[in-house]
Amino acid sequence: MGRSRFFWLACVVWSLLSATGCRSSATSQPVGPTEAEEPAAPGRRAASAAPASPGRGNRDAATRRTPEWFVAERTSAEAELGRGELQKAAQRLYRALRARPDSAERRRLQDLLRRVNTGVLKVETLVGSMETEKSPVVFKESIRVRVRLRNQSGQRVRIPAASRGVSASLFVFDIERRDYDSRANIITTKSRVHRPLERELDLAPGASTEVILDIGVIGNDRPLDGVRRFRIGGVLRPNVLEVGGLRRWDAVRLAPVELRSFRENFEHLADNPVRRIGQAIQKNAPVHLLTAAALVPAGSRQAAVDVLIDRLQGGRRIDFAILAALIHLCEVEFGRDPSAWKAWWPRVRESYFAPDKPKKRPDEPVFVDE
Repeated sequence: MGRSRFFWLACVVWSLLSATGCRSSATSQPVGPTEAEEPAAPGRRAASAAPASPGRGNRDAATRRTPEWFVAERTSAEAELGRGELQKAAQRLYRALRARPDSAERRRLQDLLRRVNTGVLKVETLVGSMETEKSPVVFKESIRVRVRLRNQSGQRVRIPAASRGVSASLFVFDIERRDYDSRANIITTKSRVHRPLERELDLAPGASTEVILDIGVIGNDRPLDGVRRFRIGGVLRPNVLEVGGLRRWDAVRLAPVELRSFRENFEHLADNPVRRIGQAIQKNAPVHLLTAAALVPAGSRQAAVDVLIDRLQGGRRIDFAILAALIHLCEVEFGRDPSAWKAWWPRVRESYFAPDKPKKRPDEPVFVDE
């Protein structure tokens, strides 16, 4: 009796387990198309049981284009490139690349896009120049420059002052300071100054703007028994430069400017600097001599060098100031040897200061792309 009850219970449990296993096996198998269902055609996406995201089907349908459509878009972009309509061409090509072209067409579109981008880089954008607010200045005085920017691109140019997540647009000034003292010591110092672009620039074709910047004393606070010369060059480094809606990141170079700095009360030496040179030598006034030499206009430099060479002897205190004045005017150095200067000047006198003769200026300010 006990064995028969146990056998009966075992049969019930076995039947329940078998039924459960059949159901589990049936539901775990993948469900494929039935004989009544049509399989998806090659290249066609099968319908999904999951709900589609809003607009997904419409976007996919809109981006599936025929080969003829790609050819027409590429031809239109070629024509726009030829007319200089670079923004339109770039937008058309990016749209075509998003439309899933085949590999061969994608290469053709990318090649054309590279040509468009090269054209963007060749477009002249802004022409930059500088002038000093005051020239000359006196020792201890801060230096202010007026930066002029002119849009010559033929399209609207925009430079934001700052953009979220990127560095601000900056003016970068490279400064060469050269001190000429009355002992014929010539000391050259270089420095770099950064100033932020305070407001956005938005220039229509042909438009210009000015920005006035105080770049500080930049070493002009140091005392000197002589004269000081500055050469200031620089660039505007934009965080982005938009030309007709297209983006670039190249710097805008600023034509350099020169500036001289003197002791106070120098103005009376500017009325006739060549004559003042002779008077300073006669009165043994080395600082006045150097200041008068620095004030000589371009058209009178030959006459000034004539006076200096004629009065140069050697061994006197004023001779060191004469040598410093010659180095300042001629921008060449023969050391402290009067005979070298006297031998050199007659050979070059007639042509050295000719207007069409380029002067080599050693140690020009260097613009370094960081």
